[in-house]
Amino acid sequence: MLNKITKIEFTKDQYETLLKIMYCGEWILNSYKTKEDKVYKESVQFEQFIFSFAKDFKLEKMMEFKSIFKPY
Repeated sequence: MLNKITKIEFTKDQYETLLKIMYCGEWILNSYKTKEDKVYKESVQFEQFIFSFAKDFKLEKMMEFKSIFKPY
């Protein structure tokens, strides 16, 4: 099956809520792990994709940007 791309639109408030939910979910998903695994790698890539829209919503204050992102 081919990957289908779907467009989703968010208000600023909805996007901010999504960021908070993602932060909590990531913490729950990875807080107990002692090494990186496939789930971690996949979630980090998706998380970075979602975070990349923060400037569009003027929510940079919620992000800690690094000049170089090194994916695992």
